[in-house]
Amino acid sequence: MLHEQGGPVRWFKAARSGYTNCVEVAHLAAETRVRDTKQHDLIEQPLLLCSPEAWSCLEAEFRGESPFGSNGEIAITATNDGGQLWRSTASGVELRFTADEIDAFRGGVVDGEFSRSLVFA
Repeated sequence: MLHEQGGPVRWFKAARSGYTNCVEVAHLAAETRVRDTKQHDLIEQPLLLCSPEAWSCLEAEFRGESPFGSNGEIAITATNDGGQLWRSTASGVELRFTADEIDAFRGGVVDGEFSRSLVFA
């Protein structure tokens, strides 16, 4: 478990997600972190980091309110199998998600499950 000053980082996943394969999100004061549960066993688990503003834009992209790419910090590319490749424009870190994982994530975004207001009311 990752820790931040003040205790462990709380990770969220969509209610529609399975037990192991999903997009997980953690909101900290200065950033939002994204990880792939398929990579939990890695010693150096890759993380995508973005600002709170970029996260709000990313959520708007998945709700269909903004064009993909408007968040400016996480570039999203469709893969041949219907999934997506997410890449940090700052660090180059990449995460690959399946179509099912993206569908569950999109549903969670639409339902408000990843809102920063759940952590910072």
